[in-house]
Amino acid sequence: SAINRDLTVNDRVMSLIQTDASINNGNSGGALINEYGQVVGITSAKLSGNAFGSATVEGMGFAIPINTAKDIVDEIIQNGYVSGRPSIGITGRNVSSQDGSISGVQVYSIDSRAKAASEGLKVGDVITAVDGTPTPTMDEVNTVKADKKAGDKLTLSVYRISEDKTINLTITLTDAHDLEGDDPAETQQQNQSQNDNYGNYGNGYGSFGGFSSPFSSFGW
Repeated sequence: SAINRDLTVNDRVMSLIQTDASINNGNSGGALINEYGQVVGITSAKLSGNAFGSATVEGMGFAIPINTAKDIVDEIIQNGYVSGRPSIGITGRNVSSQDGSISGVQVYSIDSRAKAASEGLKVGDVITAVDGTPTPTMDEVNTVKADKKAGDKLTLSVYRISEDKTINLTITLTDAHDLEGDDPAETQQQNQSQNDNYGNYGNGYGSFGGFSSPFSSFGW
């Protein structure tokens, strides 16, 4: 019923086919075919219930276009996994200052295996723009990143709380396949914390002095 419908799935903006074909739980990954039996998409999501306020939505499904899926399928057949997917190697959350002067993505953690970890990016930094494009949310960051591949460079405009200024950092995108599984540095830190009887820091800021948020004094 429509093409090029942008939908956020697992923090990633995807351009999908919208279809009225019946899609039920468990159908994800199945083929969406046309009247000639050709696969035109891979079913991935559906909307139901009151998805748009008071409007009741039933039977609205979405599928990954086959032009997008085929490259992935071919690579899985050849290599057993998908290579070249770009990743900064961070987790983050959308933040904004009370006066609205600064908004962006707060870096909550950085994978030690990511190239960005040794290229100047720090936990607590707020990414406000990527390659000159304002990125007030993680969706905007991912939109810019989606046009890149592993090994490409990104220029991040970063507001650093400790220095109260915005700086530009050039970081290298890491292959997402190389970041699969647990971060060994984090696992080692957790094990050491347990051995020292200080508890498990998890994915928080324990190793940075125990503060829960670097933006508390700014109301972020």
